[in-house]
Parts: sequence; structure tokens; C-alpha cells
Amino acid sequence: MIAGNRPPFWPAGHLSAQTLMHVDIRLLGALSLLLASGCRAQTLPLASPSEWSAPIDLPQMPPNRLHRWPIMTAVHDTIYIAANIYPIDGTEVGARPIYLARIPGGPLPAPPGDFQFVYPKIAAAPDGDVHLIWAEFDSTQQSISSWDSAPMTTLWHSVFANARWSVPRQVLEADWIEWPRGGGNVAVDAVGRVHLVAWTVRDSVAGIEHVIGSSAGWRANRTPAKRRHQAAVEAIGDSIFLAFTEASFDPSDTTGVTLALSPNGGTEWTATAVIQRLGGRQASSLHLIRRGASLYLAWAESPPRQFGRDTLRIVRLDSRLRPAPVAAVALPPGASTVAVTEACDSLAVLVETFSLRPRTFVGTINHKGEASLNSLRPPDEIAVFAAIGSAMRSVAVVLAIQPDPAAPARAVLVSRATCSTTHNR
Repeated sequence: MIAGNRPPFWPAGHLSAQTLMHVDIRLLGALSLLLASGCRAQTLPLASPSEWSAPIDLPQMPPNRLHRWPIMTAVHDTIYIAANIYPIDGTEVGARPIYLARIPGGPLPAPPGDFQFVYPKIAAAPDGDVHLIWAEFDSTQQSISSWDSAPMTTLWHSVFANARWSVPRQVLEADWIEWPRGGGNVAVDAVGRVHLVAWTVRDSVAGIEHVIGSSAGWRANRTPAKRRHQAAVEAIGDSIFLAFTEASFDPSDTTGVTLALSPNGGTEWTATAVIQRLGGRQASSLHLIRRGASLYLAWAESPPRQFGRDTLRIVRLDSRLRPAPVAAVALPPGASTVAVTEACDSLAVLVETFSLRPRTFVGTINHKGEASLNSLRPPDEIAVFAAIGSAMRSVAVVLAIQPDPAAPARAVLVSRATCSTTHNR
């Protein structure tokens, strides 16, 4: 590829083709389909400059590195960020590729030990402790491309309490673990127990496992989901809510977005309930969101045999897992990643696109199901690797921005105020 034909998010000397190819190496083939189908630039309006703060550089981000797939949580109005970081140039990941920070407060050291911290997840407990869970490969992987194919075989946990990380502890081991880049599959309940779900293969038996950790230790239970699925989890008291997708390839399929409930901490599960038949469509980006006394489920859908999510669906669930539709939001062309979080009296939405000029969109969905979705950054700016989170009085987004293809990329945080009644669990 000659310099003149380099896509705009692969500028020479800043974000190399090999590096940003790892946005999702499996999507590169789909990019040609987008171009062939005439995917147009997004025309959604720009978010109000007066609503969102000016970008703040993430504190002490190494100058030759950039974050990938960040995850956020909050303790009151302190925001915690966890992300993998890779060199801006080159194809080697390097040692201990993790960035941890709190705002305000600055960067945090990583937990002790010789770890690669694959796709770290971070979640705050009601007592202010911050939990970090991550995967490890079966052997050290330094090549960026190998991070898409090497088997993950263990999950680890450390907790940040009393201004230090605990000694990491292995909480799950299997022959193969599917550990996603995005969020949704880790939760902390009201008494501080950590819940996570992951698809595993163990002794030739595959399925989604629910892992629960407390001061008494960690235990894993099989869930009703047997096939390879994406999953999300939420815990309210001893009730564990599990959402997962079942593959659908034909309009006559009865599979789809599925829910299960455990009333006793994961020991037993109710019969599963398909709340949305997909009819050949695909679902991804599952999130269970608590807002006050309400529990919501959000997911993105893709048309059959096409790249790009076209619809975000949100339902409200009652105690018997019966869904009440809240909103069906049309997504911008090329939407690849979707995240939803609480935002005081509404839900906040983040959408990323995969295209020659990636964009990040933000929006809100109010209690009436009315939705708005706007471009977070100017249309001539590249914006990738984003995460959204809710603090007590604000919603924040962390992302990488590149004002010009020839300029260095910056890892930044922007925020907007919400009402003062939002509280952490």
C-alpha cells in the first residue's frame, strides 16, 4: 500500500496499518462490502459543543502508545478507566500492555505479576472497592494479530482497595475462554460480590459459565446457554439475570435474544425465555442496565449476511423477565460497537462505526423511549476506541481522536453534566 492510498486512519508515522488493522481483523473483509454497497458518510447532527466538555488528555498516557477497547466505572464522581495499550507504531504489543487511571487522581499502577491483562474489565463495588478482571492467553503473545486468534485459557482478578491492588488470583481456567473486548459481562451486586459470565470449553464441554466471587472465594456454575454466544449479566440480591444470544440463520428460526434467571445466586436457573426472535438477523453488544428500580436490556441487531448494526433495541424487564419495549433506534451506517449506560433520568448510548473514517456517536433515550443520536466529534475528525460511563453527576466518554490524518492520535475524556440524583449501586 503506497502512502497516497493509505486509508485516513493509517497515517504514516502515527497509527500504522498493522496496528489499526487490529480494530477488528475479522472486519476487514466486511469493509469491502460496505464500500461496494455504497455506505455513505453519517449525516447525524453534531453534539452541542456547549453540552460536552473540551477533550482532556488521559493523564500520563505513554506518548508512543494508545489505548484500545477501554472500559469505565465510577465511584461517586471519580471515574476509573481500564484499557489495553499498544505501541502507535509497530506490530508488537509489548510487556504488560495495560493502562489504568482515575479521574481526578491520575494513572494507577497495574496489579503485580507477569501478566498481559487481555481485555481488562473494571467494575466498582458499593463500598468503593474497584474490581479488575482480565484474561490471559495460554502463552505470551506479542504480535498484534495473534491477539485475535490465540486461545485465552484463564481469567484473573484483583481488587483496588486501601490505595493498592491485591495480589492477582486466578478465578477460572478452561481449555478455551471467549473473553470479549467490550463490557456487559461483569457486574458487582449490592453486597460486593463479583459476577462474570464467559463462554468456555472445558473437557470438550462448551457453554456459558457464571462465576461468582466474594470474600469466601470463587465458584463457577454452568448456565442454560450451551452454544457459543455473547452474554451479559446483572445481579440484584440473590437474583442473577443472564442475557445471551442464540444464533439465527433463517427467517423461520425461533432462536434469538434469550433471558434466564437464577433466584439463588446461580445454583439453579429458570427455563430460558426468547424475548426477541431474530429471524435470520444477528444480535450483539448485549447490556443489562440498572436504573433505579428498573432493569433494562439493550442489544444491537444486524441484517442477515450483512456487516454493520442497523438497530439498537431496548426493553424494560419485570421480575418475571417479561419485556416491555422501550425503544428501537436506527443506527448510523457502518455501526460496529454499541454501549448503553444509565444517565440519571435517561439512558446514554454510545455508537462507534467501522469505516475509512471511523466516527463516534452519543445519544440519550428518555423514559418515553424518545431517542436522539449525535456525532460526538466534528465529522472531519477520526474518533475510535470509545467507552461510556456514568458518574454521580455526569456522563463521560473516553476515546481516541485524530483531528487530521497526519496528526498524532490523542487519548482523551469528554463529559457532560446530568442531574444530581444518579447514584452508584
